[in-house]
Amino acid sequence: MKLKTLFGPVPSRRLGFSLGIDIIPFKVCSMDCIYCQLGRTTKKTVQRQHYTPYDEVLDEWDQFKDTIGQIDYIAIAGSGEPTLNSYLGKLVEKLKDRASFPIAVLTNGSLLFTRELQKELRNAHVVLPSLDAVTPSTFQRINRPHPSLSIEEIVEGLRAFRTRYKGQMWLEIMLVKGVNDSPGELEKIKDALQRIGPDKVQLNTVVRPGSEGEARPMRFEDLRKIQRYLGKGCEVITTVSRKRKPMREKDLEETIISMIRRHPLTISEIIHTLGRKRKEVITCIDRLHDGKMIEVNCHQGKKYCKVREESLVSHGIS
Repeated sequence: MKLKTLFGPVPSRRLGFSLGIDIIPFKVCSMDCIYCQLGRTTKKTVQRQHYTPYDEVLDEWDQFKDTIGQIDYIAIAGSGEPTLNSYLGKLVEKLKDRASFPIAVLTNGSLLFTRELQKELRNAHVVLPSLDAVTPSTFQRINRPHPSLSIEEIVEGLRAFRTRYKGQMWLEIMLVKGVNDSPGELEKIKDALQRIGPDKVQLNTVVRPGSEGEARPMRFEDLRKIQRYLGKGCEVITTVSRKRKPMREKDLEETIISMIRRHPLTISEIIHTLGRKRKEVITCIDRLHDGKMIEVNCHQGKKYCKVREESLVSHGIS
């Protein structure tokens, strides 16, 4: 089965093994973050629209649900900012009735100041917004937001959402060396966190290739220092440590393409996730690479596999 909206399951450093749901066209987003692993934003907007209808997602779920095995979360994320899809609330509501797995929504948090969106997300088990900067200049540098967005409104939106939302709120801070790691910026972030009151603060750094060369990773020991500074409830995101049981999909090529289309992975991560023999997976990756279905790029000394978008059209994969 060729899937349009579901992808994975993929290993997530924040959510364990998650089945992804993508409800936004490629790189339609309210920001253009310098660390984005999918490259530059092609359409920067804050206008919510009827993108992928929720019934299309539910149809795919009904056909796919018996093949995924055990996962930790269903993660609404993917190729753009999911809260831009005005069907989001209905999707979460309907999916919660059908699925036994907890539902997580990953968002850059830019639209959480709207009461409409706050209401739509009430049925999600976990909402994972981002807050990479608090000062306007750093916000502009790292997130390159839509002109209508202000960091003051975003912080206030996160605070207001936290007061109304009954589920878990895990706030991510993506730290980029030399960009948002200054003492002054961290002090303001700490003040904002105290006002927002998330259940968790998750420190992350650049691991996969970003859209800009200046997006450099932080050292682990520096992340630990920042963790101690930000205080209780703050954790450093590390790699996925446990293996997933072998997946039941017969078509290994299609499974790998589904995994890496929206989430570039190293060869080791692919092997780790699939639970297949190393030689078998590498042979399949070589075949996909020779057929120009995927590309392999080096970043920080690691090789990452990524689907060539143009190949999907030529091979009839949606």
